Amino acid sequence: LHVATIYKDIDPSVITQQIIFDKVKKDVKIYLNPNEVKDLKMQEYVLSGIMFLEIALMEGYLPLHASAIAFDDDAILFSAPSQTGKSTHTKYWKSYFKERVEFINDDKPLLFYRDNICYVTGTPFSGKSTLNKNIVKPVKSIIFLSQGKSNEIESFSSTESLKYFLQNTWRPKEESLWDKTFQTIDQIMSDLPIYHFQATHDISSVLAIYQTLYKEQTDEN
Repeated sequence: LHVATIYKDIDPSVITQQIIFDKVKKDVKIYLNPNEVKDLKMQEYVLSGIMFLEIALMEGYLPLHASAIAFDDDAILFSAPSQTGKSTHTKYWKSYFKERVEFINDDKPLLFYRDNICYVTGTPFSGKSTLNKNIVKPVKSIIFLSQGKSNEIESFSSTESLKYFLQNTWRPKEESLWDKTFQTIDQIMSDLPIYHFQATHDISSVLAIYQTLYKEQTDEN
């Protein structure tokens, strides 16, 4: 069995939280000290999410810190560190395109391959948001988001993409899972258009990225 223990900062003899799990993480037990943990439900949710993502990596899924939406028959992922505005941006999409947009997961969607096609699926863990749905969609593009004074979009090279993937991917705790993680990232970078998008904090940012991703359709109109 493996044991992960968190001790009280000012008193190392007091255990506040503990996770006990077997090698393949099929048997996981979470223990919380009610005298030390203020919000038991929230902390159980957080620790369960950590173990869930570790299991997802073992099963060949790639957790990405992103807000994933379904747009018609496609999925678009907007990835960025917390407080950048990815959730705000996807809400602009919902506001503009209405029923054409569904939220797949607002914080921790899973990427995976089936028959050489990259898909994204929702998970029960979406940070502070409850915006998640148990649906699967093929991925149209992944956009790494940053804040900007104007809407500027550029394609990423593989080297640039890798840096942003590693910043926003759930990193395996086990060294043996790194090879599988890198293989998935490498395949995604080869198969999908990856962009860096400096976005304004308004709905014009939606049209800017839409016109980039769906240029053929906008040209026809």
